[in-house]
Amino acid sequence: MEDLITKFIDKNLTKSEAVDLKKWLDEDEEHVRFFKNYVNHHDLSRVEVDLSKYKVWKKLNINQEASLKIIDPVRRKRNYIAIAYKIAAILILAIGIGFTVNSLVDSQPQQSAISAPEIITKQALRGQKLTLKLPDGTLVKLNAGSSVTYSEDFQGSSRDVSLKGEAFFDVVRDKSRPFNIDFDGLEVEVLGTSFNINTNRSSEAIVSVLSGKVAVTDLSSGSKTVLEKNQRVRVNKENRSMNEELIGQDDMDFDWTDNYLSFDNLGMNVALKTVTNWFDVDIKIESGVTSDSFFRAKFKNPTLEEVMESLAFAYGFQYKIENKKVEIMK
Repeated sequence: MEDLITKFIDKNLTKSEAVDLKKWLDEDEEHVRFFKNYVNHHDLSRVEVDLSKYKVWKKLNINQEASLKIIDPVRRKRNYIAIAYKIAAILILAIGIGFTVNSLVDSQPQQSAISAPEIITKQALRGQKLTLKLPDGTLVKLNAGSSVTYSEDFQGSSRDVSLKGEAFFDVVRDKSRPFNIDFDGLEVEVLGTSFNINTNRSSEAIVSVLSGKVAVTDLSSGSKTVLEKNQRVRVNKENRSMNEELIGQDDMDFDWTDNYLSFDNLGMNVALKTVTNWFDVDIKIESGVTSDSFFRAKFKNPTLEEVMESLAFAYGFQYKIENKKVEIMK
């Protein structure tokens, strides 16, 4: 039963566990007293008792000495008021268990918890980058045209995130709750590390590790690989093969986080998609314009004209820029 009380304190009770705890409390008054004393020996900060202890004490109108004799007779020499504040908060918690457990048990539908946490989606629009902090303190930097979805409170045994596009993560370490990211039928699991995920390429997804260690799993086949610092894996989106590589000094996996526009051996269509997201422009490709070339370069805070001039030379096309539209021609 101590495990259930601990889960209650940590707000991790499942519905069935809440039912068991309620039955146990209803069986005997001695169980309720045990619950109070058990909570008394926990660090109250763990249950986030944010009430003003003095106001709680006044509202309850509890007799200090009587309460002290029942709850903590060995420590009578303590400052009574300080102990009284703590007991008041404990009693509020103990009294509140009936409401909390009953809410869990009586919630509709019968198989669900009190209420589902809000699901939040943050998106970096085209032409933008967005840096945000998740509920656990993890920092995420979204590249242009990318989005991330997560629960508002990260309650439970894991921290789960969904990604579209490209993002750099600096994950807060928590051994008890792994950090999971799903994208393109893959999952990355980490405890605490920094890494980049790029799903923008049509043929492959790339996970690149800057520090720490991550596990990359293909959810369809169960294939798994573990990456450490300065390693990456390329996952073929068609045949699901995984190719591990070392990240060299000249590689560009993290350059975008320092405002470099990078083209790392990109084909024409992927390169133009990168331009679309970076500059927030619409690109129209005239029928018949193709290229077998691959372009590798990086620019620091470039203009649209500078980038298009380089791409036109590399892929052999003509172009015209008008306002927020780019037309690609033979």
